[in-house]
Amino acid sequence: MAKKPNANASLAEDVTARLSVGSEGGEGSESAESEKTGPEGGILAHRRQVVASQMNRVRVNQAWVDPSKCRIWERHNRDYSLLNEERCDDLIRSFQTMEQKEPAVVRPIEDESGYDFEVICGARRHWTATYLGKKYLVQVERLDDEQAFRRSDAENRDRQDISDYERALDYKKALDAYYDSQRQMADRLSVTEDWLSNYLNLASLPAPIVGAYRDITELKVYHGKEYQRLLRDKASREKVLERARELKGQGLDGKAILKELKAAAARKPAGRKRPSFEVQAKHGGPRLVYAEKAPRELVVKVNTKAGAAPDEVRAAVEEALAHFLGSE
Repeated sequence: MAKKPNANASLAEDVTARLSVGSEGGEGSESAESEKTGPEGGILAHRRQVVASQMNRVRVNQAWVDPSKCRIWERHNRDYSLLNEERCDDLIRSFQTMEQKEPAVVRPIEDESGYDFEVICGARRHWTATYLGKKYLVQVERLDDEQAFRRSDAENRDRQDISDYERALDYKKALDAYYDSQRQMADRLSVTEDWLSNYLNLASLPAPIVGAYRDITELKVYHGKEYQRLLRDKASREKVLERARELKGQGLDGKAILKELKAAAARKPAGRKRPSFEVQAKHGGPRLVYAEKAPRELVVKVNTKAGAAPDEVRAAVEEALAHFLGSE
């Protein structure tokens, strides 16, 4: 029996060929258009033809494909396992009333994995298309890993549906994989080093703190800034981590977790209560003598305003001394 052709594979080969032609002959095409317009066509006509040529190239690289033939890039900045009906509700409603309008960005795969494309941007759109059993609109681009990272970051940086912690982990992996320094990475992303540092610190939080959150989407970049301050001091660090372990599984929201851990850091350790003894003045008067036993001394305090006679004070002091020294 003849093997049924793979429509996606044919499409991938076709798009790959078109991409190669576009990348090698793009400028030549614009030059040809310039020759056609010539001086008689004018500059405006030339510009219209160049724009039209570029738009045609974009449309050529877009197609509807089977989402099952697309795999999520392993360095995608969204945790695909967290996607569900709630997190994709807006897209589900949109896809049910209209077709997918914004294409996902993918790159062709040339291996034996059984997939034809790798999703660089558009994990939620992929999940939604799969969930609804619909075709998946993609735009195919040739990107190396570093370019793919920047492409994905540019599309998702200002979106609210990707958490600060997911973005922080993505930045930490990218720093290790693609860049020689934090400064180089900040320059490539067109951000400040301080801004990037806040995310990298968030990604480096100890596991007990991350584990205390019921949902990592509630772990915000400003939380990380607070925790970095609390973790610098050794005593404070131990108290924060101990409390974080206690909070795991309690279901508190992100704000409550931050409040609890800040309170734990500020809490003074409970000291051991020292043994004490006191003697009241006669006839129901105020406290006359107070004695407290410290590790290497016995502290005796006399209330000089109690109005007691010297003999009464002497007797009260002797009683306190006998209480402690007589018990040794």
